[in-house]
Amino acid sequence: MLAYRLMVLSPILYIGSLALRARTHVNVFEFTACTQKQHHAISAYQPFVTEAAPFRSMYPRDLNRPALRQVAKSWISGSKSGDLQPLLPVHIHDFVRDGIKQEVYRSADLMVMHLMTIAKYEVKEGKADQAAEDLVLAMQLAEVLKYSDPYAVAHSGMQQRSALGHIQEYLPFMSQQAIERCREQLIAVRVQQQPLDHLVRWMRQLYNAERIRQGHEASPIEEVDRFLAMNRMNPEEGLATFTSVPRPVWASTGEVPTMLGELRMASNSQTNFVRKLDEQIEALVLENPEDSGFASISP
Repeated sequence: MLAYRLMVLSPILYIGSLALRARTHVNVFEFTACTQKQHHAISAYQPFVTEAAPFRSMYPRDLNRPALRQVAKSWISGSKSGDLQPLLPVHIHDFVRDGIKQEVYRSADLMVMHLMTIAKYEVKEGKADQAAEDLVLAMQLAEVLKYSDPYAVAHSGMQQRSALGHIQEYLPFMSQQAIERCREQLIAVRVQQQPLDHLVRWMRQLYNAERIRQGHEASPIEEVDRFLAMNRMNPEEGLATFTSVPRPVWASTGEVPTMLGELRMASNSQTNFVRKLDEQIEALVLENPEDSGFASISP
């Protein structure tokens, strides 16, 4: 009889214990939050995103082209002045393709695409010189958020390569003066290119922070440096480092396979863009050998 009563009461006792545990349990999980500096960096984009908002719902043919150029130049000026900074990740899964950062990146991304689209229209309208100006403007705008995270490097680099390819197509239709101006602007873009070592170090730091937050020990710095230390880190060196990592090492380090994939994609994109940019500038120098200005640029 006692066993029967225990069988009847056991589900009730079990549910009661769960309820008691839920009432008394202290959840030690903490969400990773922005620092005050990171919050200010995001907030700085608010007026710029508002400026760009009208272009989000417009077809390129219906755009006010001078207004689009003015807003794009406003973003570029904000970046040069230091008011607009790259939006570095807060945690290892934080990218510009998600959350509030997506709104910021999407605003710039759409303006870049609009500038590239209206350049196609302008060539058909016999305005190849203006088309080249708009393509260079698109490349400069893509640079504003480019070094925020590996995804931004990869995607912005892809846009910049595309714009550069269109400039090459339009050269036969451009005036000599426009070609010289384009060369100067491309040299300025080349000077802006940065190594990815700071991003690699930042991602490594976030990786170890995430391991500690989840109750694991931080990976020995030598182990992570085995495939993340970039030293001088030009993109080709970084790519060589990534491809040399043994697969078993990737499998033993948790988030590292995903992180390496993102960083390798960024390294590929940056390498290809810089190579293509150098080739295009050199081609323009050969057409204008009397005043190249390119010899001062280090590879």
